[in-house]
Amino acid sequence: MSFGAAAQAVWHVEVSSEQIGAVGDGPLTVNLVSGTLSAKGVADGALVESGDSVIGYKEWTENRHFEVKAPIALKEAVSYITQHFTATEIVK
Repeated sequence: MSFGAAAQAVWHVEVSSEQIGAVGDGPLTVNLVSGTLSAKGVADGALVESGDSVIGYKEWTENRHFEVKAPIALKEAVSYITQHFTATEIVK
């Protein structure tokens, strides 16, 4: 489910095998965030464990990057999502 701009994200999506009714219910989140990864001191494609969570980072266009966050048990899914982002140009 996409909640549009949530908190500090340009774009926020939550993924779950169950219905998501409110922001924060999804165990796996994908955020498009302003700023480059180099400014954060994080490498493109990095997976960073923090407590019981893991965050995957992917550099994007126009001074933005993706952050994919989930419980550590979903580390493989976070890695897969982070490594498989691709840009697609929509032509009208």
